[in-house]
Amino acid sequence: ETELEKICQDLLKIIDDNLLPNDPTPEGKVFYQKMAGDYYRYLAEFATGDRRAEMAKHAQSRYEAAMTEATTGKLKTTNPI
Repeated sequence: ETELEKICQDLLKIIDDNLLPNDPTPEGKVFYQKMAGDYYRYLAEFATGDRRAEMAKHAQSRYEAAMTEATTGKLKTTNPI
């Protein structure tokens, strides 16, 4: 579990520090926000107590950010992202 947490945290850092800031497209922003939500969801799956609630909250926040970007970022409704 410790190894999985480290990998997820490393990937979240890459998403936040490199990928999201450098992809100006709505598709990219939606994709990376959803990806971050997935990694937080993975962290929530094996966390316990307050940590589980915190990771779940982060996941929900990222999925909501992806949905907001998808609906306001000029994505067509037929876009598979």
